[in-house]
This record gives sequence, structure tokens and C-alpha cells, in this order.
Amino acid sequence: MALKAARKRGLDLSVELQKIPTSPFRFRCLKPKHSTLEVFQKAREAGEEWVPGMPLAIVTYHTKRKEYEIMDGMMRICAAIMAGYDFIPAIVAKGETHDALYEILLEGYYGQDFVEMLAMANPSVDDNLRMGDAMRLAGK
Repeated sequence: MALKAARKRGLDLSVELQKIPTSPFRFRCLKPKHSTLEVFQKAREAGEEWVPGMPLAIVTYHTKRKEYEIMDGMMRICAAIMAGYDFIPAIVAKGETHDALYEILLEGYYGQDFVEMLAMANPSVDDNLRMGDAMRLAGK
């Protein structure tokens, strides 16, 4: 439904791979799995900008509010912050597009429906989701 509405309204469904600051994100009472935190710490120590093979977080950026919103990857962002990352690569979509579809997206599972819609319009998002699915199936 959201994809159909977005196309009908001519909304921007594009995404960009960007290096974003971690400073806008602060978490209380959120604790990533020890194994997740450990791979982020090792990647940071090795000078990697992200854990190789780990799906990227997907966020929106609202240009008017100058604000990020996490759609997928909260635990990964939290682990990156705990490991000492100041910037991380992320897939960034338009916050205004999310806002325009808010009423439709309310009927589903918050960010996941938006991410799945983006995956239908962007092969890079689809590939990122498949990487995450493969990791879950492998028990990682």
C-alpha cells in the first residue's frame, strides 16, 4: 500500500549511502548482544568504518528538522556507539517521504514496512535486508 501511494504521489523513494554521525542517537536501557558489541569493537580496533558483512542501518533524514530517525538497525547503531564510533555508514532515505506515508505506515510495523517498501524500489536496500536475513538464519 505504501509503495503504491508513494508512486501515486510522486514521492522520492531514493536512498543514499552516507557516513552519518552517531551523536544524534542516544539509547537508554538498550543493550546489544555481547557478540554484536564484540564484533564492533574488533572492527573499530582494526580501523574498519563498519563491521565487514554486517548489514547497514537504515535511517531517514528530515532536512527541515535536521533530524535522523532509525528505521532498521537500532542495536547495530547502539553497538557502534558503545564501540566508540563517531560516524557510521548508513542507508539514508528521505524523512519527508516517511512523514508523507505516516498514516499508511501506522497500520503496520513502524520502520519495517517503510524499509520493505524502500527495498522494492532500491536494489541496495533489498541486498542489505537479504544480508540481515542471511545472518539471522545463520544464528549470528
